[in-house]
Amino acid sequence: METLEPAPFYRLVLFRSPAGYGKTTMAAQWLSEHSHTGWFNIDENDNDTFRFANYLLQSINKATGNACLKTQAMAERRQFACLSTLFSELFGELIDYHEQTYLVLDDYHLIHNDDIHDACVSS
Repeated sequence: METLEPAPFYRLVLFRSPAGYGKTTMAAQWLSEHSHTGWFNIDENDNDTFRFANYLLQSINKATGNACLKTQAMAERRQFACLSTLFSELFGELIDYHEQTYLVLDDYHLIHNDDIHDACVSS
């Protein structure tokens, strides 16, 4: 766990190793020491842009105590042209949220939708 001590100083921390090496367990153990955490267990079906957006926002709202309910409603109603637009709304709602927050995208390697990748990278 010492390796993760500087993690709060980074916007992204990537755990990468073959299956069975304990990435998920390590993340869960580390996050158990923190409040304001969200967890999105990704599967192949999450390559659907609307599904990805909805589950991502549910995870963020869990971590933030529902700081993004407006954006969540947009995702649920599919009221966004693209993920980048939705993420802009999300960041607008989070502008006044100042708690240290962690979000795990477990098994992100299962995402092969370029629209999702592009939105995540550009945000």
